[in-house]
Amino acid sequence: MKHKSKFQILLVTTVSVVAIYCWDLYRVVEDINYNREQIGVQNYKLSQADFIREKIENFQHLFLKKKKEMISHGITGSQLAEEVKLLKSQANLSGVQIDNIEIHSLNTFPFYFGSSKTERIPLERHIISVEAKGRFLKIGALIENIHNKSDHLEIGECLFSLDEEDPKGVIASLKYYTYTESRP
Repeated sequence: MKHKSKFQILLVTTVSVVAIYCWDLYRVVEDINYNREQIGVQNYKLSQADFIREKIENFQHLFLKKKKEMISHGITGSQLAEEVKLLKSQANLSGVQIDNIEIHSLNTFPFYFGSSKTERIPLERHIISVEAKGRFLKIGALIENIHNKSDHLEIGECLFSLDEEDPKGVIASLKYYTYTESRP
């Protein structure tokens, strides 16, 4: 009987050790599978990060290109006055009445706290606001003439409304944008 009880104890111990070993092995395999899934997720995120980094680099390149282009199209104060004269003369040639010419200067690219001065864009945007009265087709011809003859003015906004004083006329609120180098 001694051998039988020793055998039973040994058998229970062996079965218990094997059960614990199997349970532990199952947990290890579960952890390995979970870690593989997490590695897959992280690899996906890294591949997306590479894609995002590529997009950021493309945007930086485009930004620098546009910045150089805008600086090259910048005008001085006297050239701005000449552009206003061109606007008036083209309006007279087109048979359009010009009222309320206003020039607004905006700090379009403000200096942000914490950024370096070398990254500051040295441009100020000027908005030339014009109210043009006349026939619709004549105002269209004026806009086209200014577009063809001016390298510095870009139409930014054009709103039409009916002229209450002239039943066949319209009033166009035009905004032209141009850029000058800002003073440090």
